[in-house]
Amino acid sequence: MKRVAWSRAIPFTQVHRLARVHRASMNDVVMAALAGARLASLMLWAPTSGRLGLSVTILGYAGEIRISVAADCSLPLEPEALIEDVERELEDGAAAARALSRERAGTQDSGSRRSMDIPWSPGSA
Repeated sequence: MKRVAWSRAIPFTQVHRLARVHRASMNDVVMAALAGARLASLMLWAPTSGRLGLSVTILGYAGEIRISVAADCSLPLEPEALIEDVERELEDGAAAARALSRERAGTQDSGSRRSMDIPWSPGSA
């Protein structure tokens, strides 16, 4: 059984000791300390291993989308071009969502649906 409690910031050495004393993982201790807290910002990368040369992580939190990219230095990547491509796809997806929303609003009365699923994938806009 895992227990959750609020905690002030504690040094890494104490996190490690708490994990050992309570037979928990380091992750359990950190998550217990963060339980219920609203983070000001969040950044992460998906783990890579073996022959995986590129990792793209997309995370939505607190009304923002964070896109993190980790790449093998030997890959011939152009970061600016990747950023432009991602921005264009997000803009195209948002435009497609707005168009679909307007289309559906024209065929339904305003009280019949409170939310909608908008199918979207890169390149479909």
